[in-house]
Amino acid sequence: MNWHTIVSPVISRAVGQCGLTRAGVVRVFAHLHNDLPTRADRLRRQRDAGDPDFFLYRLTLFDGGRLHLCVFSVDDLTAAGFLFVEKMTHF
Repeated sequence: MNWHTIVSPVISRAVGQCGLTRAGVVRVFAHLHNDLPTRADRLRRQRDAGDPDFFLYRLTLFDGGRLHLCVFSVDDLTAAGFLFVEKMTHF
């Protein structure tokens, strides 16, 4: 399927506030808009155990001298062809 990623303003702000450099923020959004849709068909087979309406997209990157892990909850059921990035946890 040809997926289109929608990142809510709340998630956009959360990415910007999690301690990444500007380059790191750009990398996260590049992954959300390029890597996530490419891998969605495979990732969506494993549903979030806490909320099966979502699947999890995990992104690990080294930025600003430290390792960052971002876990995004993605809704692929609301509208065909769309991936709604709804939640984010940053470690």
